Amino acid sequence: MEIAKACYSVSKLRAAADMVKAINWSVKRKNEHFAKYMEIAKVYQYASDNLNRWLFDPEIELKGYRQAAYNHKAYKAEELNKMLRRQYRYICNELNAILTAINSGEVDHCE
Repeated sequence: MEIAKACYSVSKLRAAADMVKAINWSVKRKNEHFAKYMEIAKVYQYASDNLNRWLFDPEIELKGYRQAAYNHKAYKAEELNKMLRRQYRYICNELNAILTAINSGEVDHCE
């Protein structure tokens, strides 16, 4: 019995990576974090809809950053920037892991 492998679209993976590259991942003021959250949420939603719902669920992965960005006055700028960098690292690591799995043959791919 052969177990079915996950299948990812390479073009959608590239599109998600391009969306990540298009975002400026730094802010100058604390009140800009909510607008940045909205940009990041669009990328997570695209990746969730087109790649894998469980890896990129914006309701789970962005919950802490959403609350902090909305209530930015209660946080220090360093804390908000650290949360923003964590979101960047997470999505980049997940996209790179999918690409590595495709290249090693662990998962199937299509165009």
